[in-house]
Amino acid sequence: MGEERTEAWWGRRAWALLSAVRARAPLVQCITNLVSMDIAANALTAAGASPAMLHCIREIPDFTPRCHAVYINVGTLSEDWLPSMR
Repeated sequence: MGEERTEAWWGRRAWALLSAVRARAPLVQCITNLVSMDIAANALTAAGASPAMLHCIREIPDFTPRCHAVYINVGTLSEDWLPSMR
C-alpha cells in the first residue's frame, strides 16, 4: 500500500500544497459577510493568494472570468448582497 500517513507525511503534503498556491498566486473572489471578511482576506494573503471582496453587481461580469477560485462564507447573510451572490 502507499506511504503511511504520519505527521511528517501530512507536513510534507501541506507544504507542497502551500507552495503550489504561492507559485500560482490565485485571484480569489470572496463572497463573505462583514464578520469574517478581514479574516478571510488575511488568511488568503498569508497563503499567497490575492483576495477580492466584490459585492457590487456591476463589477461581477468583468471580474468573475478573471478569478481562479471562489471562497464562500454566508454565515451572517446580508440581503443586500444576494443579487451579487447569484
